Parts: sequence; structure tokens; C-alpha cells
Amino acid sequence: MRTVLTALVSVLLVSTIGAQRVSPISDGFIKTRDGVRIHYLEAGRGPALLFIPGFTGAAEFWDQQIRVFSATHRVIAMDPRSQGDSDKTYDGNFTESRAQDIGDVIRSLNIAPVVIVAWSRAVSETLSYVDQFGPAAVRAVVLVDGSVMRTPEAQALANVAAGAKALQEDRRGYTEKQVPGMFRRLHSAEFYRRIVDANLKTPTAVAVALQADSIQFDYREGLRKLNQPVMFALAGDTPTERTKVVLAELPAARVEMFPGSGHALFLDDPERFNTVIADFLRSLNTN
Repeated sequence: MRTVLTALVSVLLVSTIGAQRVSPISDGFIKTRDGVRIHYLEAGRGPALLFIPGFTGAAEFWDQQIRVFSATHRVIAMDPRSQGDSDKTYDGNFTESRAQDIGDVIRSLNIAPVVIVAWSRAVSETLSYVDQFGPAAVRAVVLVDGSVMRTPEAQALANVAAGAKALQEDRRGYTEKQVPGMFRRLHSAEFYRRIVDANLKTPTAVAVALQADSIQFDYREGLRKLNQPVMFALAGDTPTERTKVVLAELPAARVEMFPGSGHALFLDDPERFNTVIADFLRSLNTN
């Protein structure tokens, strides 16, 4: 594995972490069952944490979490198939396949039992992994502002179709409009540019395929198979229908709201997000 120049990644940070808390960040690749190379960042030793970004996102988005939690954990952040620095492929860009990639990462890096922190689209992918393979390799799950099920109405379907067309007409323009909408707090132009550039590493055709795959789904069965601790972290200050879906299946799930934060709440309010995750991890040791 080669050492990552952490200064390049740290441009993404909202705030810096003290040098005494930073473990060296390295990167590497694992190969999936169908030969696709999945890129990951890694730091630290101890119990394993696996961070998974959402739609066209990248492992580097989790830099602040890698830096903080690598002081006490072995932290891995993966680039999903066709995203970040993972291989770009026009096959397997659907939830069940990407869920199998999660399993390949867990097995190849020997990180079971692992705490999975999944954001946005990765919520359904993680639950698909549990549904397909069971929860034996999972110590706990943190679901970050994503949906467990989606049953779109006519207007929602029309919005998806319009978005797919806009992606193909002007990918960069679409992304430059979409990225600021993930945040409630004001960030620098450089911050947004780095996120846009990372998202644009995913080929446009793959981005459209991912959109199409997420039009309608139901991964409640994955929730039902979880007997491990689950936390649901949501942007805003009012529980939504998504919260009700999770609690209907897992009444004991912990719900944390993030008022004043947007969809990318771990970047919008990283200090609180890290505090909440740290408290959740401590609770695992007391159960």
C-alpha cells in the first residue's frame, strides 16, 4: 500500500484535528469476486470501523472521521464501485451487487465484526448486504440520512427522469448545483469544488444507472435481520417518515437529529457527528 498525501485530502476539512490524534493514512485496493478493484483509505488499529459514502461520493469525504477515530480504531473508508479511485465499470452498478462489494471488503481486509457507518445511498446497500449475507460480520450499524424504502409517486418519478436528463446534458453544471444543496452551513468555494471534482470521477452513464436503480426499493428485510445495535442519524430537527420506518422494524434503534445540518451532516457538523459516533461506540462496550 502507498501512503496518501494527507494534505491533499485535508483541503476537504471544515476544521482541523490536532496532529497528536492523527494516524498515518494509507490506501490500497481489494479485488471483488468479479475482478473489480475497490479502493479504500485506512488508518489506526483496534476494533474496525467501515465508512461508506453515498451516490457518486468518495472515501475522502470521511477524512475527519478517519483522523479522529483512528486514534482508537482501525478505520477504513471505501470508494464504492465506479466511484472515487475504484475501478470504473459499466457492470454491477446496482444495490445488490454493490452490497456484495461491501462483503468483499469485509472479508478481504478481515475486519469482522465491523461497525458500518453508511451514508445516503449506502444505507440501502448496507441493508442489502445484511439481507443477503446476514449480520454475523456486523458489530453495529450507523445509518446516516438515507432511506430504507422508497415508493415514489408520479411526480417523484418525473423528477428522477428530469434529473437523469440533466445529468447527461451538463454533468458538471448539474453537480455544481447539486452539491451545495447537501449542506445547510456555508462552506468555502474550494470545499465545494473538491466535492464536485470527487463526484465527477463517477462516469455519467454510471451516475444515471445508479439513479435508475434507486427509484423504488424496500430493504426493511435487512433491518429485520439485524439484532445488533443500530443508530439512525438524520439531518434536521423533526423526525420524518424514514424514522418511522426504522423504528417500526427496530423500536430500540437510537435516533439522532442534526438541526441546522444538511444531507451531508458529517461534513456540515463534523464535531457533533464525531461526538455522537464516539458515544455510540462507547455504548457498544457497555452492552
